[in-house]
Amino acid sequence: MSILWCGGEDIDFPNGAPLNINTGGAVYRPTYARCGMHATGGDGYMAIGNAFSGGAVSSCWLAFQNYAGTWGTPGGTFQAGLCNQSAYKGITIGTSVNGAKIQLYKIDGTSLAAEVGYSLVVTAMNRIDIQVIGPLSSATVNVYVAGVIKITWTGDLTFGSTITGFDSVWFSGGYGGSASWLSEFIVADEDPRAFNGLATMALTGAGRRRSANSAGRRQPTGGGQLLGNGR
Repeated sequence: MSILWCGGEDIDFPNGAPLNINTGGAVYRPTYARCGMHATGGDGYMAIGNAFSGGAVSSCWLAFQNYAGTWGTPGGTFQAGLCNQSAYKGITIGTSVNGAKIQLYKIDGTSLAAEVGYSLVVTAMNRIDIQVIGPLSSATVNVYVAGVIKITWTGDLTFGSTITGFDSVWFSGGYGGSASWLSEFIVADEDPRAFNGLATMALTGAGRRRSANSAGRRQPTGGGQLLGNGR
């Protein structure tokens, strides 16, 4: 499996809306992450990550952790997804009804599909995986919660033939004390559901990376997790 991109902290999302950062521990997994994040401004205000170094892709997986808040209930809110950064076009999963129902949206607010039932645990951590199978002119999008498929949608994601691929991760999460908090983003070219997550590790050496026990780089491990310093 190739990792196309991964990010877990504000330095990885320098574009789009500014970020709110929470280091309290309850809204992220302290064993893996050092913060939870959401964009300021509410729905439609998306924080955008650095573009994938290999360029835009029409097929990939996106995995992340979502502490599901209650912002926007009963209307719900955008969470996270994939975009073409220069065109500002893309998809995002979101919540609806009571904050617990997963939905798939275009950035313009068009709802593409919704799950049957309610799979998100509100005010708790939720693992979400999104699979996009191209080409975007006839794309299939699968959305998984806790490893279980909840949405399958097929259709045109070219936004009027303006894009052919996605090159960045973006997210919102709502606003204020009831917002969702997001962390541990991984983009891969194969199924990442066996990965435990993205571990953000601070350097511990006195200015020397070799003293950090590989904390200065990301690497898959036999335990199914991805280690890195979030850079």
